[in-house]
Amino acid sequence: MATVWFASKNSSELAIFDALNVDQGPLARVILPHRIPDGFHGNWFNKP
Repeated sequence: MATVWFASKNSSELAIFDALNVDQGPLARVILPHRIPDGFHGNWFNKP
């Protein structure tokens, strides 16, 4: 997964890739209505 920022639109996309075939481009793109800041990250945790 990677976030892509489009400066001209001040919006971002989440691109989802096959790790073994990245050169084939994204499998899916999630269009976001706002910018995701550089360095944004998340955390994984067990749900209680």
